[in-house]
Amino acid sequence: MRLREVESQIPPKITAASQKLNIGDLIVARVVKLNSPYQYTISIKGQQHPVQSEVRLQKGDFVLLALQKGGTQIKFKFIGSFSQMTDIQFARALKHFVEAQQNPLLLPYIRQALNYQTPINIIHARNLEKMYRKLQLKMNLGEDHFLFPYFFQHKAMNSENIKNPLLFSQWYWGFFQLRENLQKLVQEIDGEKSKRHLTSKLRTMLVRLEKNFSLENILRSSSNPGSSNQVRQFVHKSDNLLKEFLQITKKLNSTDSLSVNTKVYIFDAIEFLIYQIMTFQCKEWIALPIFFENAEKFLFLKKGIDEIGNEAHHFQFRLDNIWGAELQIYGLLKNNIIQIEFQHQNQEFRQFVDKNIGVLKETLKPLGLKHFSYCVSHPDRDNEFTEKINPQTSLNLNRYI
Repeated sequence: MRLREVESQIPPKITAASQKLNIGDLIVARVVKLNSPYQYTISIKGQQHPVQSEVRLQKGDFVLLALQKGGTQIKFKFIGSFSQMTDIQFARALKHFVEAQQNPLLLPYIRQALNYQTPINIIHARNLEKMYRKLQLKMNLGEDHFLFPYFFQHKAMNSENIKNPLLFSQWYWGFFQLRENLQKLVQEIDGEKSKRHLTSKLRTMLVRLEKNFSLENILRSSSNPGSSNQVRQFVHKSDNLLKEFLQITKKLNSTDSLSVNTKVYIFDAIEFLIYQIMTFQCKEWIALPIFFENAEKFLFLKKGIDEIGNEAHHFQFRLDNIWGAELQIYGLLKNNIIQIEFQHQNQEFRQFVDKNIGVLKETLKPLGLKHFSYCVSHPDRDNEFTEKINPQTSLNLNRYI
């Protein structure tokens, strides 16, 4: 299929930014008027725009477009058209588009975007596919599993203030590590006499950051009697710590030797954590980094209630390459009680847990967790972990009109 350009001359007040569209977004528009040959009025999310196109269209037709340029003169790439807004017609238009892109990740990406009701962005899909290819050289990774952190950032967080749309995917899969970048930051400014006072502060802040976002501290804050007060203290302390960190790094202006990418990644990561800390009390899932010796993993935590209506905290944790497979951990914290479910494909893992559970109980006691229950099971479905955090919704194509 030859892709044709569709240009739209739009008044300044109606821009891509005002509609919260991004370059690369895939959009469905409806032709509402034929102004003259090859000039039409289309409707995008309820707003009407005049467009020019060499494609012959009829009033009532639907067109599938990709945003190429924003500003006062928006430019689209024409993907396809269909006469009725049905699942079959839309699927056919997408099928032709996917076949032309030569991106094996594009189809699962589009399917997930439709299920999660998030925008389809072709540029994001292209960059994600590059990351996926690199990871496939190291591990056997399922497509939906790989895409999970991307849709967590765009759906569960519903955050538009994170400049990097792939931040959490890069962080989650190890392409970016906060501790490593902070250490790099310290090294890059260490030789500058005028910045040595900031170097000392950054080293201290890094120690405080790792201590605050340690697994022990998070569990302790979420499980003891009067945990509501302790959680509030954790949230307040975390918020202050992150904002203080942000202020120190902002003092490193653009003339410093610090690489731009390192600084931008750090800003985005800290803002990512600040946003989540703000939404945690609203009973939203948040992803907190846990600093291990040579890596950073994420604990997913949510404030909620237990089966009888008492306040509790739910958590999920995922570790790769444990006994040759992925280990999924689900837990509930409330009033000195911790309930854990381990899920692993290897049936012998149950025997390993049973044999070593005493060590785990003793480790948890200093955290105030005196009552402990656990079970070990086989994963029912590959996507159970992600669905508990990002519940999928039914397909609703009306959101594109």
